[in-house]
Amino acid sequence: MAGVQSIRREAKHFANMTTMHGPRRLHKSSKLFSKIFWIFVILICAAFLLYQNLQLLLMYISRPTLSQAEKKRSAWPTG
Repeated sequence: MAGVQSIRREAKHFANMTTMHGPRRLHKSSKLFSKIFWIFVILICAAFLLYQNLQLLLMYISRPTLSQAEKKRSAWPTG
């Protein structure tokens, strides 16, 4: 049981020290509806983060390259 208490203690410490609002509100909430709501919000945010990271990774792997060079005459003297 010492391991479970250690995990609970660390989770409580994380919830109180993090700058993310969700874990702290989840830890501080006393009503079941509130806990379910904050778990839902945290999971939705985590899913959206994973989705964005996957999209960026797929774009990086596809190696998109766009390069175009034009030589324009400048109105300013160059030297």
